[in-house]
Amino acid sequence: MAFISVLLALSAPLACKHKENSNGTPSASASAPDALTKEELVLCRASLVRNPPSEDDWRVVRAKNWIDAYQTLYGDGRDTKVGDPPQTNEQARTSFCVRKEMERCDGQSPWVLTRYLNSAFGELEDHVFVEPDQSLLIYHAQVKRWTDVSGLNQISCITSQNLKVTRPEGLVRVTVSTRYQEDGAQVDRNAPDCPPGRLEIEDRFYDSRTTKELLRITRGGARAAEVTLDGEVVRISAGSCNTEVSLRK
Repeated sequence: MAFISVLLALSAPLACKHKENSNGTPSASASAPDALTKEELVLCRASLVRNPPSEDDWRVVRAKNWIDAYQTLYGDGRDTKVGDPPQTNEQARTSFCVRKEMERCDGQSPWVLTRYLNSAFGELEDHVFVEPDQSLLIYHAQVKRWTDVSGLNQISCITSQNLKVTRPEGLVRVTVSTRYQEDGAQVDRNAPDCPPGRLEIEDRFYDSRTTKELLRITRGGARAAEVTLDGEVVRISAGSCNTEVSLRK
């Protein structure tokens, strides 16, 4: 649920750095310093947050091996879908890689390994990269989407989320696409009003060594900004508005 609140908070209007014409298009390129001077701001129809707070359900994890990864992510009774937790590295690998007697870690990584929570909260998704020294880098997320177990996964307006995780040099980039219900209905009565049928896209950039999240960019709607990465510089463009932001201060 933390992720939902972040999305809604980021969609709120912040201080814009450019002016728009009457037709909604920017009149000039936006300018941004190499390091953002504010924690939050809006540039070229995209909301930016520098150094956002960490989240247990959306994070990069480094692990020495499979048993280390399991204990970090699912230890202390957090894995509700198993009886006895794994005690060996091979048992932990099986817990991640085998579902319904099917091997999911064939070939070279990365592998996308899902683990169901329940009908309301979707599933956990682990994107696993095997490093040259055989240690693991994992992107762990609690993803809301329709599952083959239930069609009731509609908490807080969201009908589905899809992740794309890539490894640019020294970074982990996660692109999250969130689709809201077409009719704007609320399943969770405590949730704010739903944006009917809206597709919202969020980019999260992490330091792959420290696992710290450096920058989060959210955009959505019919005129969503385009976000590209060049080394450690993020380029944001929407119409005639263009700006660049460095990932590191």
